[in-house]
Amino acid sequence: MFKTPRWFYTFIPFKFAAGCSSPLIPLLIISLGGKATDISLVSSAYSIVSMVFLILWGRLSDSTQKRKPFLVIGFAGFSLILLLFSEARTFSQVFYLQVASAVFAAATVPVSSVFILRSARKEYWDQAIGEFNRIGGYAWALGLLAGTLLLPILGVSALFIALGIIGLFSSLSFQKMVSEKPIYINRDSIKSFAYMTTEKLRFMPSIIIHLPRLIKFESHRLKNFYLSSFVLFMSSGLIFTPFVYFLTTKGASASFVFLISFFNSLISAYAYSRVAKRVALLGGFAILRRGLLLRGSFFLILVSASLLTGYVAVAIAAVCYAVFGYTWAQISISSNSVMSRLAVKGKEGEIMGMYNFMASLGLIVGNMISGIVVDHLGFPAEFLLGVAVIGLASLWVQRIKQREDEEMKMAVKSAFEKRIAERRKWWNVVTFQEIDSYLNLSGAHKGWKALDVASGEGVVAYRLAKKGVKVTAIDLTPAGLAERVDGVTYEIQDVERMTFKNEFDLVTCRNSFHYFPNPLLVLQNMWDALKERGVLLLMEPVATEESYSFLRQTFERKAPVRTFFTREELLDVVQSQGFVISKMVVEDYTNWIRTDHEESPEGVKTAYKNGILTFSIEDGYLILVARKKPKHLRPL
Repeated sequence: MFKTPRWFYTFIPFKFAAGCSSPLIPLLIISLGGKATDISLVSSAYSIVSMVFLILWGRLSDSTQKRKPFLVIGFAGFSLILLLFSEARTFSQVFYLQVASAVFAAATVPVSSVFILRSARKEYWDQAIGEFNRIGGYAWALGLLAGTLLLPILGVSALFIALGIIGLFSSLSFQKMVSEKPIYINRDSIKSFAYMTTEKLRFMPSIIIHLPRLIKFESHRLKNFYLSSFVLFMSSGLIFTPFVYFLTTKGASASFVFLISFFNSLISAYAYSRVAKRVALLGGFAILRRGLLLRGSFFLILVSASLLTGYVAVAIAAVCYAVFGYTWAQISISSNSVMSRLAVKGKEGEIMGMYNFMASLGLIVGNMISGIVVDHLGFPAEFLLGVAVIGLASLWVQRIKQREDEEMKMAVKSAFEKRIAERRKWWNVVTFQEIDSYLNLSGAHKGWKALDVASGEGVVAYRLAKKGVKVTAIDLTPAGLAERVDGVTYEIQDVERMTFKNEFDLVTCRNSFHYFPNPLLVLQNMWDALKERGVLLLMEPVATEESYSFLRQTFERKAPVRTFFTREELLDVVQSQGFVISKMVVEDYTNWIRTDHEESPEGVKTAYKNGILTFSIEDGYLILVARKKPKHLRPL
């Protein structure tokens, strides 16, 4: 298991100071008479300089094989700039100081990522980066809370001095706690780097490991996602850059600006790990679309706030900004997950670099446009433009997702058509007895109507028919429905597109749930297909902590797998879609695969003979019986 290194906590003072200064700098610009255009100019310059120096610092640390000095310099330099902000009296001074802070802050990103990878085994890299983000996210939020309380007491100049002193503790503690050792690393081979930047892209662009190659796109799908990412993050620049200015023009005090920013960041920090879990279960595209739709809805609400005045406008904006904290976690985690899946093997670093370049470029363009639109057309036009841009991004992402889903389904269909002869081995007495016992749990009896989803070789439909149940069996694969029996109607149909309404007493699904690109949509369609109080019978291998990787590798030798749920995750997702669990049986899961070598994964019992690896996973098979909730009790 991954254990959090102590040096992660050396970033807390730095993140605290950076978080507190993030709204303080726009407030300083406003106090000097600046407008939205001035704020967007400073933000754009910061992003551009960060983008350049993220590359330069990373390459310089690689060439010298020195890591520790860059972090120490980054912490100390950023803290020194915060101290100098206390003496800024003109807009030009603020501009140049902000550019200088970007130079030093950029030193902390690519170098810290190398230390993270050194601190964890490869299989725990994502967990290590997630924990690093969580610690930094809470420190950022704490800095904003401190600004809420201290700004009225200290004032802007004294608060900058306090933040500069606090930030120096990161430099001192890292210098003392971490010893320098040569770390050799090939950045191009590491796609997990993207997760380093989920904390605050709107204040600093994504990490760019190397200059992306703008001339060549690896695939049409990647090209589309690059461009949709540009549009998506342009909408972020349009909304977030002028937000402090918007609040102050509506009468919010500086302390209230800090308080709203605190809740926004706190929600983001809290949501990161939870969103990451949902992405792993349901897919990056599904969570990305949810985040975009939710953000777009609240952008519309923000338009109404821009037409109002006083405390009402500020209150509505505060709620919207809090929700944006959650959507930020959804969008940042899921978009990086999507890129990891789309990346071409052997080109992960180059592809992730291009993605981060496009995201950063979109943010910069949004920054630049926002100030001009606000100062010349007003906030309603600015936020309406944001709604239009994020709507475009949402449609673009949906189009890419549909194409990916179709490709996955066709790959699964092709794989199972080729293996139909092998799959008919399950037509035996032992299998019949097992399935009959599962059907008895569901209460299936003569006179019922049943829908067998992803029927495959049709063995469940066959056993239902033997009980006198009238069965409809659907599957993508026509070859899988070759064993036709009386009492069963066979249909070649996609379960994600089925339109049955209140027709069946029972819906069954055996050993297929892990292949569905959109499991929530499948459950929704199952709910629709059932009569009132109808029964869902789900028979599915489930993952344990030790067996997850083995299950994925094993099944993906045959066909693409969406994911494997743990027992708790499967229960949660079924209940979330309007079902009440009535019965549950957990059994050991036994199966076999053809392989040319013996394997002994931890937590899995295996036996190898004549090219066949037989495996057994304790408590690895779940038989779930659930009843459909009435419509008025179904979750929204």
